[in-house]
Amino acid sequence: MTERFLGVLGGMGPLASAQFMARLTLLTPAERDQDHIPALLWSDPRVPDRTAARLGGGEDPLPALLRGLRGLEAAGCGAIAIPCNTAHGWFDALQAATGLPILHIVDAAAAELARLGVPGERSACWAPPAPWRWASTRSGWAPAAMPAWCRSPPRWTAWSRPPSRW
Repeated sequence: MTERFLGVLGGMGPLASAQFMARLTLLTPAERDQDHIPALLWSDPRVPDRTAARLGGGEDPLPALLRGLRGLEAAGCGAIAIPCNTAHGWFDALQAATGLPILHIVDAAAAELARLGVPGERSACWAPPAPWRWASTRSGWAPAAMPAWCRSPPRWTAWSRPPSRW
């Protein structure tokens, strides 16, 4: 039995973290409880607004993100996931501050699209100020024009066709 588990740096917003944990459970091919991925959620909604900080008018969220990262490290996590799009604006600083691997949301999405055989030029629409536009080149995916269905509420980063199941 492994002693390591997945750390989830969350709380930005709290529902995104809860949805991530639910999807982690629902999408894990487990036949019994013990087959699931052991995970610890650090949910701290006090992290300053990432969009306001990115646009230059808000408090820097990095100290709060690092506090969560340190808590997950101290708990013994072996890897980190961050279900918040905008928190990835501080990905490089977070990764530099830890020896643990941090799953990058854009890289993971691009890898899944490639695995599914989705052509890069039809891959996604990018909704700023999320990291999708400025980080897409990390995985060689070019931003695409955002279709109208992607711009209307609820706002989400969407693939080349409307999602049928979230």
